[in-house]
Amino acid sequence: MRPLAAAARTGSPASARQQREGARSIVAGAAPWALLTMACDAAWAQGSAVDTWHARVGTSPTAAGAARPAVDGHDLSFGGAQRMTGATGLLAGATGATSICMMEPIGTSGVWWGYGDAYYDARRAVAGSAGALVATAGNGETGVASRTYVNVAITAGMHVFATRHDRTAAAGSELAIYQDGKQCAPVASLDNDTTGTYAAGQVLGIGAYPSGSIYVTARYRTLGIVAQALPAAEVRRLSLLVEAACG
Repeated sequence: MRPLAAAARTGSPASARQQREGARSIVAGAAPWALLTMACDAAWAQGSAVDTWHARVGTSPTAAGAARPAVDGHDLSFGGAQRMTGATGLLAGATGATSICMMEPIGTSGVWWGYGDAYYDARRAVAGSAGALVATAGNGETGVASRTYVNVAITAGMHVFATRHDRTAAAGSELAIYQDGKQCAPVASLDNDTTGTYAAGQVLGIGAYPSGSIYVTARYRTLGIVAQALPAAEVRRLSLLVEAACG
């Protein structure tokens, strides 16, 4: 019989590293991800520019030339002129979306991720910074007058931010933003009623709109997107799991 490992013999708790590895081993199967990327997966050289952000689930986002983010510790650094593009049609036909993003927003404005350009047009979606320590999430319909959004106050530093977009909900309940699993109180909102499904043929942008506008300054550690609006309890569970895996 093989002898027990020391930790098993003594009953000592798993180390922080073992806990992170355990969380990482289950995160990919923890939700019906359309996209899941984790910077902790890669063995990049410090300061190097990144062409491809390996996806555990879905199509790996890419960048080229000066648009490539740089490696900063365990993170990808977007310095206000970088963006990556992901799959086309990630949310096509869906009536809702949920994003889980472990990141540190540094600038006062910019797109964290955008499904297509100018979210207020043609049934698109966005999450980003609307000001210093203000996060925003939005749904679009057919023009700027028919968009909806919510802005919330957040705190500085590296956190797990989640956004929930539900085109089937009543206007004032379509959007929610969470920090570290807790829903944030709105500081501003526009409560039009966006309906139907997200448009097909739209490209995912990370760090800016896909065409290269509204750049963010931020450090990313994880980005996951689900093509459905998950319940609040599920958003909290996934937020805590991502924090355990990459914190």
